[in-house]
Amino acid sequence: MKGADRWVWWLAGGALLAAILWGGKKVKDIYESTAQSVHPELEPFRELVCREVLRVFWDYDTATQVEIARLLMSQIWVESHGNPVAVGDMNAAVGPSVGPIQVSRGTAKDLKLWAPPAGATAAQERAAYAAMATDLSFCIHAAAVVWRAKLNAAGGDMYDAVRRYNGGGPAASIYQDKALATEAAMYPDSQDAES
Repeated sequence: MKGADRWVWWLAGGALLAAILWGGKKVKDIYESTAQSVHPELEPFRELVCREVLRVFWDYDTATQVEIARLLMSQIWVESHGNPVAVGDMNAAVGPSVGPIQVSRGTAKDLKLWAPPAGATAAQERAAYAAMATDLSFCIHAAAVVWRAKLNAAGGDMYDAVRRYNGGGPAASIYQDKALATEAAMYPDSQDAES
């Protein structure tokens, strides 16, 4: 290997190491900022939520990533009370919804997060998606991707993104109030608690 080639590899290796260390520090910062004692049963989700927030919201500042992670943690409580394999909305047209943050089959298909098995009947498709509830990594990643889509649709308004996560109409507004109140209880220093 020539001197110039070694220099390029050295720089690339240094950049990779810096990215790993920087990413690790950000995960640690977000993780520490999502600690709470109101709902200790949510603790098993915290690291995965923080990693997915960093992955999906990679281009956001740390303070915004922390707020999104806190909102996702509060939504886990509102959606499933921390049930890691929750399955709901079985009779809904876009159902079922799976996982601790209840991502619907219709939304997962629309965002290309999941595709039904080839040739599956409607019942087989629903059953295959319901089985995804046992894949916690999928469920948390899907929720983060859905959250990003809702945040984009809300023009960057995090609190409107919470409402949009549940859909529209009066039920979504009630959901928004409940999720924001949960976040304020879990994280008294949150932005919502200040407003």
